[in-house]
Amino acid sequence: MIKLIRTLYEGFKRTKLVISGSYRQTMRNLVAEQSAPFYKQLLLREIEPFSESEYKEFLQHYLPGLKFTRDAVREQLYRITNGIPYNLQLLGSEIQLQGLNDLSSEKLSGVVDGVLRKEGELSFKEFVDDLTPSEVKVLRALARSSDIKPSGIAAQQFMDKDTVGYSLSLLVNKGIIVRRGRGAYVFPDNLFGKWLKSSDDL
Repeated sequence: MIKLIRTLYEGFKRTKLVISGSYRQTMRNLVAEQSAPFYKQLLLREIEPFSESEYKEFLQHYLPGLKFTRDAVREQLYRITNGIPYNLQLLGSEIQLQGLNDLSSEKLSGVVDGVLRKEGELSFKEFVDDLTPSEVKVLRALARSSDIKPSGIAAQQFMDKDTVGYSLSLLVNKGIIVRRGRGAYVFPDNLFGKWLKSSDDL
C-alpha cells in the first residue's frame, strides 16, 4: 500500500504529501533508512502535543457546537489524548460520526471504545506485531499496572531482569514509553496504553 502511495505521489508534481503518526520510530522507518519507501523524499517534523490553550482552540475550530456536561469531561478528553493532535483528530472524528452535540463522561467512554476498536486493529495491532515478544510482555505489564517496577515486570511476566531492562531501553528509544525516574515508566500515548490494557489477544 505504501509503495502504491509513493508511486501515485511521484506522478503528481504539484501535490504535497503529509503522513502523520504517533510514534517517532515508525515515522523514521518511512523516511530515514535507505530501504525506506520515502527515503529522502519527505521531511520529518515532530509535532509536540497541544498545550491546554491550543487544545481549546482545536475544540473551538473543529468541534464548535460540542458542549461538555462538566468541565471535568473537557479535562478528561485532554488527558486521554495527551494533547496529541493525531489522537484528538481520531476522537473528534468519532464524536462527529456519532453525531454527539453534548459530551458526558459516559459518552466519552463510548467514543474512546469506538476509536480503540477501529484504531486497535488498523494501527496499534500492526504496530505491536513489529515488536519482540519481550517488548510486548513489558508493555502489557506497564499497561495493566502503571506504577509497576522492572523487578515487578520480571516477576509478573516470568522474565529475566536483564531482559526486562533491555526491553525497557528499546521501548524508550522507540518513543513508545517515557522514563520518568528510576524504575518509573509511563505511556506518552494514553490511547495506546488503554488499548493494550483491554486487548486479550497479545
